[in-house]
Amino acid sequence: MLRMITMLQAKYKNVFFFVRKESVDQLGQKRITHDYPNTQARYMEPQGTVPDQFTIDIFFSSPVWQLQYEGFKRALEDPRPGRLVLPTFGVFENMVAMPARAESNQSAVGEISMTVTFTRTAERPSPTQATTSKEDVSEQAQAVRGAIKGAFTSV
Repeated sequence: MLRMITMLQAKYKNVFFFVRKESVDQLGQKRITHDYPNTQARYMEPQGTVPDQFTIDIFFSSPVWQLQYEGFKRALEDPRPGRLVLPTFGVFENMVAMPARAESNQSAVGEISMTVTFTRTAERPSPTQATTSKEDVSEQAQAVRGAIKGAFTSV
């Protein structure tokens, strides 16, 4: 009996691809190890959960495989984070791709396979606009001058 296998698609930054294998690279807590001198005591300090990270084996194989590969390559080269949709593990926002590897095999002409690691990133902190105006600073300076008036005498 022949069994039909349906390949599920995934996508990153709206570029679709097929997935051979998905794996979660990290689960659980980040921890710092504290070893105490001259003892066998150790304390594992929790530092919050690890960020999402996945390694996936993908491939492009269709009449337009070269166009799909080029579109995916552009998505990987774009420095902005994007949405990653995986068939098994679901939808993840703010994901970036680490440097990837692509491979073509002469026994599978018309197919490009890749191994890609994705990890979640936080939005980069940026300077914020001050809410204090010049007038606020001048008023506060005047108040300080008034409070210390007479505290210093001339020599």
